[in-house]
Amino acid sequence: MKKLMTFAMLVLSINSIACEAVDTTLIKFEYGMASQADVAKSIECNLNEKMGVKSLCQTKIGLKADLLKIVKSEFDYGLATQDQVDEAQEAYQRTKAACK
Repeated sequence: MKKLMTFAMLVLSINSIACEAVDTTLIKFEYGMASQADVAKSIECNLNEKMGVKSLCQTKIGLKADLLKIVKSEFDYGLATQDQVDEAQEAYQRTKAACK
């Protein structure tokens, strides 16, 4: 019953939230309803919302690098477009530049 309630809560929480809580995203990942990229994006969104631009720069750069790696891997298997790879690369470069 507890798993059913958790699953129902997850399904109902799929609406658009400014930043989804990291623990919610991790639970969704555990149930196969979120990807590694979703987890990284949730962490990044919460970091950006709670911290300033220069705070935790190495963590933000690492997250962007991870997202870029995931998108490149998806591109290799035909699951992402070149535009998505380019966008991830630009986001990574912007983050590195902002942290200098």
